[in-house]
Amino acid sequence: MERGRSRGRLAALVSFLSLSACYHHTYTLSDHDPEPTASFERWHDHFLFGSVDADDPIDVNGNCPVGGFRIEDRQTPLNALVAIGTLGIYTPRKEELVCVSPR
Repeated sequence: MERGRSRGRLAALVSFLSLSACYHHTYTLSDHDPEPTASFERWHDHFLFGSVDADDPIDVNGNCPVGGFRIEDRQTPLNALVAIGTLGIYTPRKEELVCVSPR
């Protein structure tokens, strides 16, 4: 009987881990190929499986006053582990703002 419970727990863990995934979104606002001049990186805090956003948006105008920019939003393997470790209560994502100089 105990062996069946262990298999059930293992199957639940494998299912849970297979449902979590990493992703990567990139948003670019520039009229030329981005050549990075400066960057800003942070963990963006979310709660309850990402449904509650707890941080302010990145201040693009304050960080990139001239030129275009690229914002990358991703869930890294470390972010996924933190989300799994908190059972989805805290689900961080990595955000990076890359400034682009005008040509």
